[in-house]
Amino acid sequence: MSPQRSTLLALLGVLLAGIPLPALTAARQQPAEPPAEERPAVTRGTYATLQCSGHPLRVRLLHEGRELANLCPAEAADLPCELELNLPERNELLLEVEVRWPEGCPPQAATLSLEPDGLPTQQHTEWTEPGSDTLHALFPFSW
Repeated sequence: MSPQRSTLLALLGVLLAGIPLPALTAARQQPAEPPAEERPAVTRGTYATLQCSGHPLRVRLLHEGRELANLCPAEAADLPCELELNLPERNELLLEVEVRWPEGCPPQAATLSLEPDGLPTQQHTEWTEPGSDTLHALFPFSW
C-alpha cells in the first residue's frame, strides 16, 4: 500500500472516530443550574395589616430593600392599612418598617400582622424610644 493511501485511510479513520465523540460527550454533560438570582422566586400570597398609634406623618414597609408600601400623611391618617402582598415562601421573614410621627409625641407603636396563605397569623409590635418621633425597626416573623 502506498504512503498516500495509508495516510488517507488513517485520516479517514480519525475523522470517522471523531465525529460521534462530541455528540456522545455532550449527552453526558448535565445542564448547569442557573444562579440563585436568576431562578424564579417562590412566593406566597400574604395579607398584611399595618396599624400605628397616633397620627403618623409617613409610613413605609420594605422587604430586602424593596418598597412594599409608602403612605403619605393623608393615607397614613387612614390606618389601619391593609395590603395584599406576594412575599417569599420562607420559614423566616424580616420586614423593615419606618414610621414618622409629629415632633413632641409621646412614645408611639406600630403593629404589623401577616396572614400568609395556609399558615397561621403572626403579629409583631415595636415602640418608639421616649423622646423620639421616628421608628425604624425590623419586624421578624417565623412559622
